[in-house]
Amino acid sequence: RAGVSVGTLYQYFEGKAELVRTVHQQQVGRAFGALADKALSTETLPIGERIEQMLGALLEVKSARPSLSMALHATMLELDGPAYLQRTIAQTQSLVGSVLENHAEELRGVDLDVAAFVLTNAVDGVIEAAIATNRLGDPHLIEALTQLVLGYLDGATAKHAVQASRANATSAR
Repeated sequence: RAGVSVGTLYQYFEGKAELVRTVHQQQVGRAFGALADKALSTETLPIGERIEQMLGALLEVKSARPSLSMALHATMLELDGPAYLQRTIAQTQSLVGSVLENHAEELRGVDLDVAAFVLTNAVDGVIEAAIATNRLGDPHLIEALTQLVLGYLDGATAKHAVQASRANATSAR
């Protein structure tokens, strides 16, 4: 399609695997870059608005070429197995952890490391399923993902508050 011969292509890449990894790195770089840029530009917003805007930026990048995203995901799993998932998720999880840290006062009692792990993987799973089922363009997806994230955080915060209240009541006796 690009009008480049296979021979020319292999001057730059040793084989198909290297080519796929390069394209994947570019795709992940675009998605992570959009997420990181939005995290930085929304730093002063309340956590709910910040999360909604970050999710919107991520979905916008994923929506640009969903079939490529799905093909790369499957191929990278085949090429690199679990190591592929560990690398890509760890990078996003670190960013999500930083965002949660910025809101630690609001999220008192929440294990931010566990929250970053759960939320990163939950959102990634929903987005991958949306790609696979052709629902990435659903206008309600951002709202649903935002509710998923905030519901988890609200539940974790409320659980801590209940535990703290019980501990205070027990120590007051």
